[in-house]
Amino acid sequence: MRIDELKKELESIERIYDVTFRISKDISFTNFVIIDDYEESYICIVCENKENILSTNFASFYNLEDGLKDKLFNLFVEYAKTPISEREEEKRFIVPLPGLVTTDGRQQYLTHKLGKFFACGRDGKLRQTWKEKDLGYIPEEYRKYAVELREVE
Repeated sequence: MRIDELKKELESIERIYDVTFRISKDISFTNFVIIDDYEESYICIVCENKENILSTNFASFYNLEDGLKDKLFNLFVEYAKTPISEREEEKRFIVPLPGLVTTDGRQQYLTHKLGKFFACGRDGKLRQTWKEKDLGYIPEEYRKYAVELREVE
């Protein structure tokens, strides 16, 4: 399970159980925190150096509702079992269009909607990012401008 897949699962759980999670990573661990009334509490840590190592030995985890605790535990175990090399997010790319900015200086990006490509500022409701495997579907003359999304944000 990649970290982006795990995040999507957690977002779904957040909606169902009306909770909020925060994930942070350091060299050794991925830390999972639950936020309740503006207070953050660890619920799990997963080792980032070896597979199959995690800890839910936190009071905040044990105090969760049983159904929520079961869902989270199964999710954390699945992530911990994933080979380290397969946990990274799938790279996403965006295509800033050189020389195209709005009058207020906003960069324009290659955008796709209803089978058409056009220039547009960043808009989360429009298709402006592509996985590496999907870059082949954008017009060839624009592929050379593709950059990894995290370079833009």
